[in-house]
Amino acid sequence: MPPLFRVAATVRSLNKNAVGDNANVEAKDPTEARLKGRKALQKKHPNGNVEVVKVEVKRPGPPPKPKLWW
Repeated sequence: MPPLFRVAATVRSLNKNAVGDNANVEAKDPTEARLKGRKALQKKHPNGNVEVVKVEVKRPGPPPKPKLWW
């Protein structure tokens, strides 16, 4: 199961006040999570400018499998 990231962003619009919003996305790393979260929030707020503020891990991924030593 891939790690789950929480992407926090502010959404600015010309005729409305700025609002904060979150999106939970599954991704391999924080940079991919930033892109997926921005895309998800842009779908939610089509007329606003989405600025990603922070990306944090909600559920870590599986630990790496041990390699055989022989």
